[in-house]
Amino acid sequence: MVDVAEAPSEAGSLSILNTAVAEFDRVAAGIGQLESKYKGVVFDVSTPKGMKEACEARAAIREPRYEVERVRKAVKAPLLKLSKEIDGRAAEITEKLLEIEEPVDQQIKAEEARKEAEKQARIAAEVKRVADIQERIAELRGNQLLTPADGSKLIAEHIADLERIAVDESFAEFRDLAAATKAATLERLNKLLTAAQAHEAEQERIRLEREELARQRQAQEEANRKQRERIAAEEAEARRKREAEEAQLRAQREENERVAKAQRDAAEAEQQRIAAENRRQSELAQARWGEINAIGHQVMIATVGRVGVRQGGTRECIVETLAETEAWPVTEEKFGPLLAAALSARTNACDQIRAALAAFDQAAEQRRQQEELQRQQDALAAQRAEFERQQAALAPPVAQAIEPEQVSGTGYQPDGFAEVTTVAIAEGAPVAAKEFAPNADAIAGIVASEFGVSFEQAMVWCLKAFEVTP
Repeated sequence: MVDVAEAPSEAGSLSILNTAVAEFDRVAAGIGQLESKYKGVVFDVSTPKGMKEACEARAAIREPRYEVERVRKAVKAPLLKLSKEIDGRAAEITEKLLEIEEPVDQQIKAEEARKEAEKQARIAAEVKRVADIQERIAELRGNQLLTPADGSKLIAEHIADLERIAVDESFAEFRDLAAATKAATLERLNKLLTAAQAHEAEQERIRLEREELARQRQAQEEANRKQRERIAAEEAEARRKREAEEAQLRAQREENERVAKAQRDAAEAEQQRIAAENRRQSELAQARWGEINAIGHQVMIATVGRVGVRQGGTRECIVETLAETEAWPVTEEKFGPLLAAALSARTNACDQIRAALAAFDQAAEQRRQQEELQRQQDALAAQRAEFERQQAALAPPVAQAIEPEQVSGTGYQPDGFAEVTTVAIAEGAPVAAKEFAPNADAIAGIVASEFGVSFEQAMVWCLKAFEVTP
């Protein structure tokens, strides 16, 4: 067994280690004997002899293990103390060396930081220089959102501003890029200018055409007014004749009514006598059924309201009518043999009013959802309309021309008109059919509706189709 009284010296430490290793070797050498003697052996511990043999085997195996643990602890304690003394000595020497090293290290780090700062400053200056040049090149690209619809004046101003920018040595290595960018932008703007000028010329031409069409429409309206006055006079004459015939028929009808009235008066006198007797017998039943019907009528009042009492179409009306119906007095004294019918009417009315209240709440929620959906759809429609307006400004719609054979010297004749005229005459039509000849406004209205364009544009196409010079 190793016995250490105090921390050993270097030679003592080696001696302790050698002793410990020798002890470990001795124990390791005996492991083979223990394995051959005890490994895999099964003891009959259920008998005293077997239990004794098992305990002796365990003691023989345990003793070397305990000896190894005792040696480990005995050797490790002085070595740990020596290790702590070495660590303290090393820390003391390291601290003294750092007192000498740190001032020199700080000088080196300060110079390295100064050089790094100068390097970063040069890099930042270069980045700024390139960014400034790129920003100037971006200015040479001009406004990318310009279109011919912005007008030739604005586009010409952009061209003049761009031409005043000089591409010189200030662009440094980006000078070629700047020159190419400026040339490309000028080419694009000049194309836009040409398109804008053509668009404006077309707009002026359309304006003049509209003025001419307005003049022609005014003349046509005057002709239409005269025609309407003629037709009104003819209708007045026809109305006079019709009134005379109606007066004659009215006189005959009055005579017939006088005779019929005398007969009705006699019949009504007999009916009134019979009715008075019937009313006397059924007044009580009618009064009771009237109130039962009034209970059922509460269902309609819940939705449409009651004049002077409550306004229909509101939730408050339904709730108040339901409370009024539930409180309706139904007694045997009041309804007699119709008590069951009255109770059933009140129950049914209450059930229907409650269903109406649930349906009202559900409809209110659906309306709220529909209004929100409509609001979103309106916003989308407004965006779509704005997009289509911009597209129409850039590309005016082109419609198909009206075929010349659709128009004749006597006016446009729809399919089947001639056949209908023949049948009408054969069946004894009272008035001869007039020739269907729509005027220019009517034809232009049809064209505008079919092609989805303005009335003025449709009139221009009609004039071209009929080969009429404005």
